[in-house]
Amino acid sequence: MSPTYEHFFWTVAIDNADTGAEPVDIGVAKRAQLRKAAVDLNSIPSILFATAEGGTAAVHPEICLLLSVDEHDTVNEYATHIAKALATHGLDAKLTLQEETRFYEFGEAEVKCVRECQCIPSGEEEKAKIYRLIESAETLPPLPEPNDVDDSPNGNNTGGISALGNMFASAGVLVSGSFGNTANIAAQQRGPAPFTITAEKYEELKNSRGDDLRYVLKKLYRTIYGLRDELKNSIVMAELASVGVVTVGVAMHDFYQRLVRAAIAGGTAHTTGRALAFSTAAALTVGGPATLGVVITPAGMTAAFLMKDATNVLLVVNDSEYDLTFRDDDVTSGQRCSVVTTIPARASGHSKLGYPTLYPCGAFVYQKKLGSWYGSLFGVEFGARRRAWTDRVSIGMDSPNTALGGSNSIFVTGNDAKKAMAGARDGNAEDDSANTPRGRITGRRAHKWGPINFGFAFYKATVP
Repeated sequence: MSPTYEHFFWTVAIDNADTGAEPVDIGVAKRAQLRKAAVDLNSIPSILFATAEGGTAAVHPEICLLLSVDEHDTVNEYATHIAKALATHGLDAKLTLQEETRFYEFGEAEVKCVRECQCIPSGEEEKAKIYRLIESAETLPPLPEPNDVDDSPNGNNTGGISALGNMFASAGVLVSGSFGNTANIAAQQRGPAPFTITAEKYEELKNSRGDDLRYVLKKLYRTIYGLRDELKNSIVMAELASVGVVTVGVAMHDFYQRLVRAAIAGGTAHTTGRALAFSTAAALTVGGPATLGVVITPAGMTAAFLMKDATNVLLVVNDSEYDLTFRDDDVTSGQRCSVVTTIPARASGHSKLGYPTLYPCGAFVYQKKLGSWYGSLFGVEFGARRRAWTDRVSIGMDSPNTALGGSNSIFVTGNDAKKAMAGARDGNAEDDSANTPRGRITGRRAHKWGPINFGFAFYKATVP
């Protein structure tokens, strides 16, 4: 049985302000003090995860702790720890334990993922550098507000497919279409958002097969789907961290990279290889709840998520230093539900001081059309470009109508989308790899049979 963790929320009345009053922005300095206190609390072994929210990112400033039910005795003990951490950073505060409590059943894999998003300084000198970095992070401009997804009948995401199509759509508009209709996809703002995962989650995906691969992918998708209506940033952070997701969207990824570069420039080393908890917090909360409220937009979501027959769900990881850009798709049967127009490059050089590299991903969903006799069959093509050379990467997937027979398949190639589609239609391979003009693409499907064809692919470029 998985251990149970309890998520507690303490309202922080800074300078003993009235917590019943209208919320106000507490300002850059006090937000930084709150985040420093959270870093201190992460050093307590019995605390799995400590986060801080302040100013526009919370109704009132909060300190949130994730604790194992079996390890803590009384909540008041932790109130004492919080008060001490706040006082250390000059905050006179009155703490009020909120009635709301969240429970999570995290297994060993989830706990490891959360630990990857923690920061436990190795000494006073390193802690001082982290404090300075927190201060600089708070002064950075806020993330841009995401655009709303148009779920109206005349919107860009028509077709009754919002339950799948809005997946990971934290920015831009959803794109949909069928039979190779790719017109204006690149022009439709930024499309559904990519996200990043930890190196440990990436390795788990690469080493998984069959039921294990399906479990990992389904857990990832369902966690993000479950956050579609959640506005509490600390909850979103804890849940995303539990499945190895660190940032969602290009803006958050860029923000994280800026923080790590600043840390490297300042000589802040993390020999443990853990990510910076505060950088995750800043990247996810600096724009306020609206930034996270549309990680999954609630428009059109139904309880039948990923439960329809003949659906292809593909996760693509970009393990290269070059952007992977959507070029074209060939949808022979079914309809396009969701594509990511650009999967950012994996940033290099972070491992020099122990900082983990984040691996950018994109989710692609293609589904059977209502009333059609066949399932979903498609090929999707990407391009990678660096100065004088370009690379072409294509992935095909087939999820036939199970009533008519046929098996799920995945096919990868360094050729175009049409060749990828044809290869998926004619084959039933569980694993497939192919050289591209400048690299290599590997693809895997979870199961030969079943109404949902879960696929995973990763691309590595060869440096010219």
